[in-house]
Amino acid sequence: MKDKNKPKKQSLTFIKSFSKISKKSVFEAGGKGASLGEMTAAKISVPIGF
Repeated sequence: MKDKNKPKKQSLTFIKSFSKISKKSVFEAGGKGASLGEMTAAKISVPIGF
């Protein structure tokens, strides 16, 4: 029997564009994401959705 008062599990999705990520974003974006953010800031072409 399921407990009706038990809260449902929720999944969270976080999406941030590379233009809003820098090397200071390693905790939230990981090393690769932070590097892609730095490359974007340096005007290096990064494929969309990489």
